[in-house]
Amino acid sequence: MNRWATAYVIATFALLAIACNDGATQPVPGPTQHPGDAGLAALASLFDETEFSASYRMSAGGMEGVLTWHQQGRKVRGDFAGEVNGQAVDIVVIPGPGYPNEEFVYVCRQEDERCIESRSQSEQEAYPNGEFPVVLGSTLVGAAEFAEAVTVTATSQRTIAGEEATCFVGQGIGGSLNSGEACVTEDGVVLSLREERGTGTTSLEATTFTRDVSEDLFELPYP
Repeated sequence: MNRWATAYVIATFALLAIACNDGATQPVPGPTQHPGDAGLAALASLFDETEFSASYRMSAGGMEGVLTWHQQGRKVRGDFAGEVNGQAVDIVVIPGPGYPNEEFVYVCRQEDERCIESRSQSEQEAYPNGEFPVVLGSTLVGAAEFAEAVTVTATSQRTIAGEEATCFVGQGIGGSLNSGEACVTEDGVVLSLREERGTGTTSLEATTFTRDVSEDLFELPYP
C-alpha cells in the first residue's frame, strides 16, 4: 500500500472514531433510569486496567475485516486485516512510547515489512497527538462510549468466545446513536457490539479471547 493509501486508511480510522463517539452525553439519573445503567457504567470504568487479547469480526463505516486488540496496562496494539471502502488493508498500529500523550503512532505494514511514524494530518484536528487508530480500537472494545450514549432497557447473559458476558440493550439519549447492544465482561471488555446509527450499523463480535498477553506483542514487528 503506497503512502497516499496509508494516509487514506488512517483518515478513515479517524472518521470512524469520531462517528462512534459523536454527541455522547451522560444519562440523567431519575425514576425512569434502568438499573442496568449503573451496572454498565461500573463495568466500563474497569476497562483501562484490563489485560487481554481478542480478535473480532468487524463491520463499520466501510470497514470489513478482522480487528485484533491487545492490551496490557498502558501498552496497547491494534491489528486490522480486511477492506476499507473496497481497498485491501493489513496493518499493525502501536502507539509511541509516551502513549497516551505521545505525538505519533507506528503503522506497520506486512507487505513491505516496515513500520512508519504516523503523525496527525491537518484534517484530523480532533486528534492532535496522532492517536486516532488507538481511539478506534478502544472505542469499539471498551464500554465507556456505549455507556455514555444510551439508556439501558434490558439485560441478559451470553457466552462469547468462551467468556461470560452481560449484554446491555440500550436506546440512544442524544447524538447519532439510535439503539444498540453491548455484551461486556466483568472487567469492561466488549465482546459483542451492535450500534444502529443514522449513518449505518456498526457490528463487532469476538471470535477469540485470552488473558495471556505476551509483552513481545508490543515490540515493533519490523524495522
